[in-house]
Amino acid sequence: MKITGNVKIREGGEELLTDGKGTLNPGGFERETKLNGRKPVGYTENPVAPTLSVTIHHTQATDIVRLSNLTDATIILDTDTGQTWMLRGAFTTSPTPLDVGAGTVQLEMSGLALERV
Repeated sequence: MKITGNVKIREGGEELLTDGKGTLNPGGFERETKLNGRKPVGYTENPVAPTLSVTIHHTQATDIVRLSNLTDATIILDTDTGQTWMLRGAFTTSPTPLDVGAGTVQLEMSGLALERV
């Protein structure tokens, strides 16, 4: 059985030059246990949005201002195990810092929904 070890990420139809790694959180709910004295009696749920964290290689074509200002984007993730995911209504959650020594940009995103395509 093949294990996911690499991903291609596209934004606006163009592949981002990543290191092939990243972290995708599908979102859903955080659950918190509720106690009655010392005994668990249930839980509450709080919604959590889907998120994506990825490192991009910086080249002369990389526009960190554009990446920092992304809103209402569609991000496509193609894994090397054949799964494809779409992050709809995606937006950057913080400015994209450039690490000059490493030549990389850290991209942190969230979105309205994550769907398997």
